[in-house]
Amino acid sequence: MKSKYGTFPEYHTSLDDLNFVTPKGLAESISIYRHIIELLEGAHRPRAKILGEPQLGRRGLYETLSRKGSASGSMLIRNILAYANGTRDLFELSEKLDAAIEQVEIAVDLLLEHELIE
Repeated sequence: MKSKYGTFPEYHTSLDDLNFVTPKGLAESISIYRHIIELLEGAHRPRAKILGEPQLGRRGLYETLSRKGSASGSMLIRNILAYANGTRDLFELSEKLDAAIEQVEIAVDLLLEHELIE
């Protein structure tokens, strides 16, 4: 488990070295930073490929059973389609839709897979 900055005595001292950092913790940090860099470099700006209703149900992207919270995924997909005009990147979509970037990534990947966006 990583500690919050400034909460351990070794923070920003000569003791904050590779003897203090665990390989697992370092690997996790590198993985997070790599993911962020890939997102920034990619700066994918999705654009909807269809006009009107995309028929999400027949593509398996719309919940057929109604249960508490089940619509949130399909709502995110519909909102991304509504805002996917080629001018907003994933970070902007995430902010606009008040959704975690990871959720937006998953939804965008699904939309790409079903050729609803480019």
